[in-house]
Amino acid sequence: MNITKIRTLCEGRAGGIKKLAEDIGMTPANLHRRLNANDIKASDLEQIATALGVPVTTFFDEVVVVKEDKRRCHNEGDGPFAPDGTATAGVADVEVYKDLVRAKDDLIAELRKENARLLALVEKMQ
Repeated sequence: MNITKIRTLCEGRAGGIKKLAEDIGMTPANLHRRLNANDIKASDLEQIATALGVPVTTFFDEVVVVKEDKRRCHNEGDGPFAPDGTATAGVADVEVYKDLVRAKDDLIAELRKENARLLALVEKMQ
């Protein structure tokens, strides 16, 4: 996750990080602490994306392709590596998750449009 993208988007926004914290129901101090520690929960990231008007994928860098030379990890068996040192989580897994996030973002955009359309209809009826 690229925390600097959150900070950059806040710089061009009225109220900056303080306003973003208010918008997502967090204190500015807590948001600063989480950003500095790179400790943003998925639910918070979704709220941040919504408040900033961007898709969640904005905060992720491009996928790094793992070479298939089966290099051994210095801590065999730790993290996303099998005991033989090969990567267990592949680029395909990441792409599936990115596709799911894109689909969710598209659905949210559609629902927002429908909500706006319905609100306009209600307004006309009043």
